[in-house]
Amino acid sequence: YNPFIPQAARYRSVDWLYNLKGMPRSSLLRRISGPLIFMTANSLLTFLLYLELQVLCLPHPDFGITVHTVLGGALGLLLVFRTNTAYSRFWEGRKIWEQILGLGRELTRNAVIFRRQMGLGPSARVIRYVQAFPFCMIEHLRGKADKALRAKLEVLMQDSERMLLEESLPATNTNLSISSNRPLFIVNNLAATIAAIPNEEGPQALFTNRERVWLLGIVGKLSNSISACERLVQTPVPLSYVRHTSRFLSFFMLTLPWALVEHLGIVTVPAVLLTSWAFFGILEIGLMIEDPFQGVLRLEVVANTLESDVIETVRFLGADDLLRLLLQASASSKQEKAQHLEPA
Repeated sequence: YNPFIPQAARYRSVDWLYNLKGMPRSSLLRRISGPLIFMTANSLLTFLLYLELQVLCLPHPDFGITVHTVLGGALGLLLVFRTNTAYSRFWEGRKIWEQILGLGRELTRNAVIFRRQMGLGPSARVIRYVQAFPFCMIEHLRGKADKALRAKLEVLMQDSERMLLEESLPATNTNLSISSNRPLFIVNNLAATIAAIPNEEGPQALFTNRERVWLLGIVGKLSNSISACERLVQTPVPLSYVRHTSRFLSFFMLTLPWALVEHLGIVTVPAVLLTSWAFFGILEIGLMIEDPFQGVLRLEVVANTLESDVIETVRFLGADDLLRLLLQASASSKQEKAQHLEPA
């Protein structure tokens, strides 16, 4: 039992020394190591060439500091706009997953409340689909298979099918491998399960077309969350903007040593290194958070939270019969998987 929600790491002012010590292990530094090495080598070459021209009494290129001062303002605006655009996409992704968490809890709560009208099998199946949905979304959005996620999904889907069989109800296809859009596959199965629940008869009926349409509306919002996430993945920031910013920054840094070398001498090299780290780092941060589903957002935490909250809701509402069915199905799935893995 843990009464506290998982907390994400947050920066504090006292962490400045720890952050400096961890800089050599920084993933951001690794990502921008290429341009950093190139720009530093270019500044060193500029300094050596400047010394050689001084010895030979030959003129050297002098860009002056004024040009870079003027262009620095424009470059700063480009980088700020780029980072703000990426952060807005990051925050939109977080809001979508917050909605998924809320819809999953609401759907679970109603499946438990209407379990006698829906039947234990369909109610438990809805719960398993809700648990499986976020894990399926993670795999779908990241565009790569994950063995741990796939194993969890297979167990949850097998559980949902077994519950209908035990209730002697018709089962739909639960083979995730045949679907090219697995979150949509789960949403469709959710809708089919709810649509197949018969109406109660009589003036005291608690489950009718009104409740069915209401539950299908929640499923529809869950389906809309798939489209919203896919929009972020499939619609990047326009490439022309990103390319122009990258080229602008590259030319700015390549010519910066000639604007500094006469005034700073050998100090030009560390000055260019520091400036490159700052500017290319800001640009790379925008690229990293542009698609927040590739690891910037801790989606597994949200998925695990929903999975545990579902069971917590079942327990809190006193649905012992439903909880027993869920636990029995899970035990059967694990037993079948263990038998399948045993050598012949």
